[in-house]
Amino acid sequence: MKPSKPFNPFIQLIAQNYLSFGFLITSISVVGSLYFSEVMKLPPCDLCWYQRAFMYPQAVLFGIALWKNDKSVKRYILSLSVVGFVIGIYHNLLQLNPGVLPCTDNSAVSCATKQIEVFGLDAIPLMSVAGFGVLIILSLLAYKIKK
Repeated sequence: MKPSKPFNPFIQLIAQNYLSFGFLITSISVVGSLYFSEVMKLPPCDLCWYQRAFMYPQAVLFGIALWKNDKSVKRYILSLSVVGFVIGIYHNLLQLNPGVLPCTDNSAVSCATKQIEVFGLDAIPLMSVAGFGVLIILSLLAYKIKK
């Protein structure tokens, strides 16, 4: 049987320090979203609240897992990140096609409103998708490399 090819040392380092990187990413996401709403006074739309609902608990989960060195948290993180990622993708698509996709009217601001625009997209849901995407990749790497 042919021996398996070793992982890139950089990827292995990231996978082995999955809890630290995950805690850093989720903490930055929580602080960033609070900065946008509390300091910059940008009201979050309904979809932003849903994305926060899937990101905020992950900061707590990573914090506890880092403290207890519990690597099994990847199961919970992966599922929360996938749902948050899908909501973020929908939010970005909604902003590209505001008339086609439905938007909730219950919040103070429409989900199709672009508050900070970068390359024609609202930077806030785009950052959310990036954060959830990185957490998904981290979780998958943690599953691949067991150590």
